[in-house]
Amino acid sequence: MRKNILITVLLILIGLNGNCQKSKKNQSVVDESDVVITLKDGNTKNGKVSFPILSNEKEFKITIGDKTEKVSKKDVEKITFKGYNGAIIDYYNVRIDKSSDKTELMQAAIPIGKVKLYTYTWGNGKFRPVYNMQGFSSGGINFYCKRDNEDYATAVAFNDGKSVNRNSLFKKRASKYFADNPTIVQKIKNGEYKYTDIAQVVIEYNGLVTVE
Repeated sequence: MRKNILITVLLILIGLNGNCQKSKKNQSVVDESDVVITLKDGNTKNGKVSFPILSNEKEFKITIGDKTEKVSKKDVEKITFKGYNGAIIDYYNVRIDKSSDKTELMQAAIPIGKVKLYTYTWGNGKFRPVYNMQGFSSGGINFYCKRDNEDYATAVAFNDGKSVNRNSLFKKRASKYFADNPTIVQKIKNGEYKYTDIAQVVIEYNGLVTVE
């Protein structure tokens, strides 16, 4: 389990530190993967899905044999597939709003521990931060944290490759969310941890493994 966590986290870190240069053709490590989709009604679908699944799209396509069909994101309980280096990756529908039942289909980037880290990609689909160093286009990646006893996930960081307030928002949000750990909060406030370090923050908070 720890090996899979480390692999997944390293992929996130690559995305967070991705540069803004124009991406090379076919640079993406993972585009289309064999998946198992578990629906909220208990049924499953096995086929191929292209990643990332964008937040601004209400549905996505799955190819089953020689046929392609659409799946509504709101009907999905979980998506499981094997990512880069064999890491098992799950997507879940996670509530992201305190005042409503709004959910987002997000990747469980760090799936165990006191705090879980989730991510989702938005934009025009030319942004592949979870898998490689592909450049930024018109999109980005958002990072959410959630404890098991919390009703909804909290936004703590984002990266679109251009906004000047990425780190200031991270400092404000992460300091509040991890307020019960003064050591981590101090590292955030003094700049030792930046928005690009959200994975290390969660790892340290959970006491899992250390990314050097």
